[in-house]
Amino acid sequence: MRVSTASAFFGAGLVAAGMLILPPAMFGDRTQGLAQRVYDFQTLIAGLIAVFAAAWTVRAMEGSDRAQERRHNHTVALNLRNEYAAMERLVTAYFEEIRATTFLVTDLALAFSLAPHEAKLVMARAYEVEKAICGTEKILNSREFEQAFEYLDGSLTRAVGEVKAISAQGTTAASRIANQKRYGQEREEDFAFWFVDDAYGSGVEQIVYCLTKLDQNYPALNRGMEELKRRIEKLRILYPDIM
Repeated sequence: MRVSTASAFFGAGLVAAGMLILPPAMFGDRTQGLAQRVYDFQTLIAGLIAVFAAAWTVRAMEGSDRAQERRHNHTVALNLRNEYAAMERLVTAYFEEIRATTFLVTDLALAFSLAPHEAKLVMARAYEVEKAICGTEKILNSREFEQAFEYLDGSLTRAVGEVKAISAQGTTAASRIANQKRYGQEREEDFAFWFVDDAYGSGVEQIVYCLTKLDQNYPALNRGMEELKRRIEKLRILYPDIM
C-alpha cells in the first residue's frame, strides 16, 4: 500500500511539473526569462521527464511484482499449513525423546552384548528395557506420527517402518519382564519358567536381539527426525504466514 501511494504522488508530481513548465514555454511570451529558458532547454527537460517517468513505471512494476509474490507465498503457506502443523507437532512431541532413546538403546545393546544370555542382567535393567522397546513402539504408533506420516520423506518413512517392525518383536518380552520386576518377582526361579527356549526363543534372547537390531536402525530414524526439523525451520523462513 505504501508503494502504491508513493507512486501515485510521484506521478502526480510529474504531471504538475509538466503543467507548470510546458504551457508557458509553448504559448507564453518568449521574451520573458522563464519561457525563453524552457524553450532553450526543452529537449533536456523532456528527456528528464521521460527518465523520471520510466523510473516511476519501473518502481510501480516492482511493487506489483512484490505484491504478487506475497500473494503467491501466502497461497503456498495456506496449502502447506496442514503439513507444517502435523510435522511441527511430531517434532515438538518426540524429537528429544527419540534422541534420548537412541542413546539408551545403544547403551543397553552394548551391555547385553557382553552377556547375551544373562537373565539377571536383563532383569536388573528391566525398566530401561521397557522404555527402550515399548516406548519406541508407543512413539511410532502415536497420533502425532500417524498424522504426519504422509508428509515424511522416503528415508524417514523406511526408518519408521523398520524400527516399528523390530520393536514389535520385543514388546511382549520387555513388558513381561518389567511387570515381573514391578510386582516383586525378581528372583530367577520366579520368572525362569518364561525365559526358556520355545518356538520363538527365550525372552532374554528376544530382548537382546530386538535391542541389537534397534541399535542398528535407530541412527537412521534419528537422522530422519533431524532432517524433518530442518525442513520445518526452512518452511518457517520461506513462508512466515504458515504459522
